[in-house]
Amino acid sequence: MSTTITAQHLTAIAGRSTPLMAGLADWMNQLCPQYEIDTIQEFCHFLAQACHESDHFVTLREYASGRAYEGRLDLGNTQPGDGVRFKGRGIFQTTGRANYMQLGIKKGQPDLFINQPELLEQPEYAVWSACEYWRTRGLNDIANHADSDVLKKKYRGNVINVSPVEYISLAINGGYNGMDERKKFYAKAQQVLLEPRAAPAPRGLSAAPTAAKKRAKPAARTSAPATAPVLASPAVTSRQRTQPKHNKATPSMRQSPAHRTATVAPSATQTIHSGTITAINDHQLTVLTAQGKKQRLETSALRGLQPGVVIAWSEEDGTRLRIGERWTRVKSIAPVRRR
Repeated sequence: MSTTITAQHLTAIAGRSTPLMAGLADWMNQLCPQYEIDTIQEFCHFLAQACHESDHFVTLREYASGRAYEGRLDLGNTQPGDGVRFKGRGIFQTTGRANYMQLGIKKGQPDLFINQPELLEQPEYAVWSACEYWRTRGLNDIANHADSDVLKKKYRGNVINVSPVEYISLAINGGYNGMDERKKFYAKAQQVLLEPRAAPAPRGLSAAPTAAKKRAKPAARTSAPATAPVLASPAVTSRQRTQPKHNKATPSMRQSPAHRTATVAPSATQTIHSGTITAINDHQLTVLTAQGKKQRLETSALRGLQPGVVIAWSEEDGTRLRIGERWTRVKSIAPVRRR
């Protein structure tokens, strides 16, 4: 079943509401499924990148003049003025004469966007151009990797190890510009889009209050139907191609995170807790739980862990840790008890 994106989702991810959101959400729902971008995991990656590139869905045109792209043969800018004329547009900031030409070819009119570059600032073409880019680069396959997977990518002549969100960010931006913000938006998108699939109530607590029993005749006990909360929403800055910048990210998690990780336990008899990592100090993790409380954990596993990653652990089994979508065996994972 395809995921439906709403303007409210985009608002929640971006942290603000903008006039573009309703139109973008509408075209995402029409166009993304045609490109098989239709699961929550795929949308989390797609929206995180779009949010950064469009400066929180504020603009569909790069803020810079585009003069920096003059003479860039790798972008197909062969004529004077091409840098300014074909600067970044759309939710993925399509840039350069060659890329504008390729989009026109796909529409059956090679000069469509060459003659009318501003078309890419319309929500329909802004979303469509991003879907085309996503498919031609095979980013759906990357998006469906677990967050803890380590992937190989060729970057500036070297093969480097990257996470799925880093791989997609490099494929879209060409460098490390805005990498920390892209990761933040990805974590936020997971929180927003996964919230309706939050974990069941802890063992021993009913999911909803049961109806009071009548004195004359006890009422049959029925479980209350689970409500389906509305999903929430991402943000970005205009795309620039600069030298790689490596900044340490420590995203703050001000709201209780949504977690799908707690929905599947290694054993039906185990109690599962889940949360989003907010800090790592040596082998101690600070986690914001689904109940909005901070929990400190001590673990032997650090691979694939970083602020913003959603994890789950078992109360009874201290040798299993869930990172992303899979359970992993570790030497130990246990709460740090206060003395």
